[in-house]
This record gives sequence, structure tokens and C-alpha cells, in this order.
Amino acid sequence: MATATREKTGRPLRPRMPVPDPEVQPLLTVPEMGLIFGMSRASAYKAAHSDDIPTIRVGKLIMIPTAKLRELLGLS
Repeated sequence: MATATREKTGRPLRPRMPVPDPEVQPLLTVPEMGLIFGMSRASAYKAAHSDDIPTIRVGKLIMIPTAKLRELLGLS
């Protein structure tokens, strides 16, 4: 799996807030992911639409599986 990177700088994404436990919060919204990484809402949606961040769709809602995000960051 590829490492998630910031679009402008190419640097790896690092959480600025704790990533929730998947058993407590199995899915994150895109804005919640943006808060964790200190991204704007627009940047969070760009990252979600790229292949770097794993996403699933629930109707029109884009969700990020917390377990996959933790795995991507090497936290699991």
C-alpha cells in the first residue's frame, strides 16, 4: 500500500490529533479526517478522491475506515 502524502509538498501525512480506535469509531467522515491531519475541507476531499486514502461510499457519503487509516499510518 502506498504512503499517503500531502499534495503540494509530497511529504507524508502525519496525524495532528489521535486517530480514533476502530472499535470505538469504525468510520471517519472526510471532514473528521481533515481535522486529524490539519487539512482544509477541500484538501481532505482531494485526498479522499486520490488513491492514497482508502475510502468507502455509504450512499453519497464518503467514509474512511479507521482501521485502514491506522494501518496506512503504521499505527496498528
